[in-house]
Amino acid sequence: MKTVSFVVPVYNPPLDLFRGQLDSLLDQSGVGLEIVAVNDGSTNGAPGVLREYEAEHPGVFRIIDRENRGAGPSRNEGFLATTGDYVWFVDADDAIRPDCLRELVAAMEETGADQMLLNSMVADPGSYVPFPDRKDECIQEVSRGFAFANMYRAPWKRLLRRDFLARIGVSFCDARTGQEDQPETARWTLESERLFYANKVWYKWHRVGSSLTHGGIRPQTVASSLQVCDLFRELGARFPDDRGWMDFFGYLVARNHIWGITETLKRMARTGGDPAVMDELRAVREAYKEKLAALPSDRPLVWLFDKGGRVGESRAKAAAEAEAARKVAALERKLSAAERKAAAFERKLSAAERKAAAFERKAGKAERRIAAIQSSLSWRATAPVRLLVGMFGRKSSGPQTP
Repeated sequence: MKTVSFVVPVYNPPLDLFRGQLDSLLDQSGVGLEIVAVNDGSTNGAPGVLREYEAEHPGVFRIIDRENRGAGPSRNEGFLATTGDYVWFVDADDAIRPDCLRELVAAMEETGADQMLLNSMVADPGSYVPFPDRKDECIQEVSRGFAFANMYRAPWKRLLRRDFLARIGVSFCDARTGQEDQPETARWTLESERLFYANKVWYKWHRVGSSLTHGGIRPQTVASSLQVCDLFRELGARFPDDRGWMDFFGYLVARNHIWGITETLKRMARTGGDPAVMDELRAVREAYKEKLAALPSDRPLVWLFDKGGRVGESRAKAAAEAEAARKVAALERKLSAAERKAAAFERKLSAAERKAAAFERKAGKAERRIAAIQSSLSWRATAPVRLLVGMFGRKSSGPQTP
């Protein structure tokens, strides 16, 4: 029996979601389970929940208690403690599909994939949305381009072979930002020889407002993402490709933070924000602009994403352009409808002209027939007169007697 090791970084998750997540990990059959939970200095009741589940399921849990260092280092330390055949990095406030590991492990064994990319869904906490079924459920081999375009961001979107990870190493960065996992998942894709995608919905990601991803713009958070830009640049140099995926991802990180910082500074200026914090944010924004300037000049994916636009355009301008594009599209639809109506009218007019021409031809035939009839009647009506004239004419022209 193959064993799946879950790596769960735990830092003050909502306890109801945390219990639901642990229940979903345990609701499996046909495989061995190992849950490596890294308590990253939680201050709520999460450690107590872990001890409770550990007592109820002896031999399944391996709990690591440590001071708070962030999700990246927690995942690194958790992986080193795993012993299973397969590894799945999951978040403490999400859930996986019931009894799904048997099917996923069988697919991994059959395909020999280094990692299985997994479809997922988004749900709000407390909504209790069930896992949907798809009519086109299948498992298929995919390219790196597909993985980068659709699946690169989150570590929980993949089931990985442990021997593959042991060979290339696990090295999440220690940035305190929701993007600390992106360079590592991109590296996994670059290092993989075989990638497969399972489009059944396997993972439920809960939109938790208190999570680091949704925690808002803070100087420390956005500054730590500069490290993410550097990691993408290093990957781009190590794994060059024609499309420049790593440059593109580094560009997105910098571009989004420039926009986010700019909007935050505008809001703080209106509400009287802390001048020291605003100065910190301005300094970080300049650092991101330097990251953008350092990117190669030939960036096809960047140009395609930005449509040739300038970095730092405001959301209002983008919204105005989108509204103008919608209005142009609406006018084009109306013009197309008018052209179709005009074409239909021209077809009707042409048909009417053809009918009129046919009527004129019929009228001409009728007139000629009437003239012929009139001519015939006239000849017949004058026949007696012509006969008498003929008779008297012959008499007057006969022989004369002397």
